[in-house]
Amino acid sequence: MASTAKTTGILALLGLLTIGATISVAFLWTPVSARGDIFWLSLMTLALAELLAFGYPILVQIAGGRGGEQTPVRAGVGTIIAIYAVVVVVIALCALIGFGLKLLITLHIIAFLLTAISIGGLAIMGSRVQDAAGESARERSRLNEFRNQIAIIKDSADMICKGSSSPFLDALRLLQDDARYARAVGRAESLDLDIQMKAAVDGLNNKMQELQETKQRGSADAFSAKMNELASDVLKIRQLLKRREQF
Repeated sequence: MASTAKTTGILALLGLLTIGATISVAFLWTPVSARGDIFWLSLMTLALAELLAFGYPILVQIAGGRGGEQTPVRAGVGTIIAIYAVVVVVIALCALIGFGLKLLITLHIIAFLLTAISIGGLAIMGSRVQDAAGESARERSRLNEFRNQIAIIKDSADMICKGSSSPFLDALRLLQDDARYARAVGRAESLDLDIQMKAAVDGLNNKMQELQETKQRGSADAFSAKMNELASDVLKIRQLLKRREQF
């Protein structure tokens, strides 16, 4: 925080000094009789360009490290502003070689509009990048939660079915492997499948208590039938996961 405040203060001081120096030089080297419309136009646009050139880095410093995915966009905006400042200087030099007021105003308007449009386009792109990054992070979180739930169910099933071999345990092992290698697909359509998978896993988790109670009642046939039912549920979850991986 202290470092950011120090950097911001330095940039603000340099900006004020640069703008002040520009104004001072302009007044010192331009006779009063020559301070017409072109003089004021050039001076104001130079001051504006310098204000943008120093103001934007200050805004970035104030924003701090939030949104690392925005770094390329911020660098792009900084480059555009730097180019605009150079163009303003070139237009100001054109005033010295006899360009008329209307032409100079037209050039300044074109330069400013192109700069504004370019920055606006980058801002839109940056917003989309940020949204995509946020959705990707949420998708990875859903996948991690899914993997953890499957791992918990698998551990519970191993304890309940200790010493047994069944399609249910085999299906769980396969599902756990599938979940381990599942990837974030970055598609909006995956959200609906993630919701279905979560509901199915929650339902499977609830049925684990029923499986435990069935085993405690000592009915081997009922226990086997319950495991077959759960194996079918696991298969449905695997199918949802495979559909998701197809995006």
